[in-house]
This record gives sequence, C-alpha cells and structure tokens, in this order.
Amino acid sequence: MGTLGLEMANLSEFKQYHTALPVLQGAESIHHFDALKQLLLLHGIYSQELSDFALEQRKQRRVLSSDLKSNGHHQYFVQLAKVETHPTQIFAPLISAALNRATLYIAAEDRLMHDIYRHYFNIEATQLEKQRALAEMHLSFDFLPQSLNNQQLVVYALSKALLDENCQQIYLLGEHTVSEPLLSEFTAQTGILIYEVNVTAREEESIDFRTLELNKLFWKNKSEHLTQACQAIAQENAVLVGLQMGIDQRHARHLIDDLLYGEHIFEKMSVFGEFTETILKHHLEIRRKTEQIT
Repeated sequence: MGTLGLEMANLSEFKQYHTALPVLQGAESIHHFDALKQLLLLHGIYSQELSDFALEQRKQRRVLSSDLKSNGHHQYFVQLAKVETHPTQIFAPLISAALNRATLYIAAEDRLMHDIYRHYFNIEATQLEKQRALAEMHLSFDFLPQSLNNQQLVVYALSKALLDENCQQIYLLGEHTVSEPLLSEFTAQTGILIYEVNVTAREEESIDFRTLELNKLFWKNKSEHLTQACQAIAQENAVLVGLQMGIDQRHARHLIDDLLYGEHIFEKMSVFGEFTETILKHHLEIRRKTEQIT
C-alpha cells in the first residue's frame, strides 16, 4: 500500500463526514445551533435532540476530565498550516504522545510528512486499527486526500469529534475560514474545547529535514545540525504544548527539550514502530489466508 493506498484507505472515512461540508459552509446564514443539529442528523442520530445528545456527551467528558490520572480522553491535532513552511509541526503528535496524551493527528497526505515519518514507523500500518493505536500507544493518524482544503479538514475533525465521547480538545494548527461563532457554539454545546495555534515561521534559514539523519534526531547525543533542528522543534511547538499542559512557553520549551534529549520520544517511537510492524504483519497474514481460501 503506497501513498495512493493511504489516501484511498481514508477516502471512504472522509466521505462519511464530507456530507457535513454544506452545513458548515452555510453556517453564517443559519442559526449555529441548527448547523450542529444538522451535522448530527447527517450522521444518523435521530433518536435524540442535539441538546440531549450534547448533554450526554458532556457528562461523559466531565467524568474523564475529573480523573486527572486518566489518559482516556482524546486530543485532536488538525494540520492546517503547510508543512513545507512549518515542518516542525510534523513532530507535534510525537511530542504529545510522549507526554502520554492520546493524540489523533489529522492531516492531508504530504510527501515531506511521509519522508520524515518513515524513519520512525510504518506509515501504511498507521491506517489500520486506529482506535487500538490511540488506546494503547496514545497516537493515531488520519491521513486524508491531498485535495482537501483547510475548511474541509476542520469539518472532518468537528464531525469526528461529535461522535467521539472521549474527545476533549481540538487544536487547529494554522489558519482556517470556518465561522468563529460556529466554533464557539460547538464548544458550548459539546464541551469540546477548540484552540487555534498559529506559529510565525522562524526568521532563521529554514531547516531541510530531508537532509538530516532523522533516525538519530531523538538520540541524547546529537550533531550540530540535529541540535539546531531540535531547537526549532522546541521553539515552534512551545505554544501548542503550553496550551496542552497549562504552562507558559518558556517552561513548555524546556519540557520539549527534556523529551528530545532524554530520549523519551526515541523510546516512544521505538515502541510505536514495533507496534505498527506487528499490526501490518497481522493484516498481511489475514489477507494471505483469505486469498488462499478464495
């Protein structure tokens, strides 16, 4: 399964949520509560009014959030900024997972993303058993077709979050055109917090991650080039981690440095890499047996 295979594997899942797009596109001209209700109706939730459904979901989320030791709640990262301009954001879900935050990273398929991630795990396998990966590894990926625009990515995330009782926060990494009042109403009705994270590109010369020894990026001892890359990763992800952890950017940057130099991310990716290989082998074995039977 190549890059095209990744897109096709998620195309049906995207189509499930894509019907919601006209609702949000017209949200400026209709009542925002009605827009949310229509989203639920499109997903086949007819038995309850939105207020009842939202109340039930909020109760469940309060139970999860009240248990500070619980890692059961989900956080969605939606990649909206171009990764060619902000390549360090590609590492955001890895940092979050190392902090034991169950993180779903939603992004349009991108070649740079593929070139970086392939050093740490099997990308094709991340599109298999996503819920298991999120529960056991605190890390999951939704790679969607390249043709999607930012508004469609946000719609996908909102729609998916509506049906995920464990979703607590959504982080929008970059700019979008979705109605701000609708996002506010979404939070009011569901209890899911939405954070917009906009990071200005570094003034220094952009780092070409493709030229680095990425397999050594998370080692304790680093070359000068890898050290510079880690500085950029810490600097440009500090806003996001600060929001996640409720700390200021200076402390967030130090926390990321600790993860990068203490080999916490290295250990996390080693385990996750083995997990994805095991998942892929299992599915290939099932396919082989199925083909033998037929």
